[in-house]
Amino acid sequence: MSDNYQQLVDKVFSRKGVSSMALDLVVPFLNEHTNHYLAKLSGSILRVNMSTQTLNSDKSLSDKFDIQVQNDSGANSYQQCSTGEKKRIDIAIAFAIQDLQNSKSNMATNIAIYDECFDGLDAIGAETVIELLKEKSKSVGSIFVITHNDTLKPFFDSVITVEKGKKGISHVIGGEAVEN
Repeated sequence: MSDNYQQLVDKVFSRKGVSSMALDLVVPFLNEHTNHYLAKLSGSILRVNMSTQTLNSDKSLSDKFDIQVQNDSGANSYQQCSTGEKKRIDIAIAFAIQDLQNSKSNMATNIAIYDECFDGLDAIGAETVIELLKEKSKSVGSIFVITHNDTLKPFFDSVITVEKGKKGISHVIGGEAVEN
């Protein structure tokens, strides 16, 4: 009997087991939402297709999570994309994962924190991210953005300035409401 249980456990907890089935269920949602955000962030130049299987060189399939990028400007993989394109993809995936969490949770999330989400973006990209963050704030409530870019201050309702002090301990040195 213990061999049968071991075989069952090996199958259930293998890459082809429960975790693979769970991924198969959420990938369509993630693809749809990621591409929704990418359309706004890239003007429909970028699209992604997440899959739970990868085509091997011998034409067989392996269970492996993969993200394929379609880029109308030429790069056909994530690695070949520019820094700004990669950042747009990363942000779109992060927003899609947040949507997934919010859609599946019995508890409402009333806070989101984004750390350096503007690095690598041009001015238009940064403004688009800000528009999306403001849109998300309607459903999330409070959104905190961590950035070292002072030129973005006017785009936010309030700013909290934090400084790293001695021994690496950070503390708040000021807060201000920003007039828009």
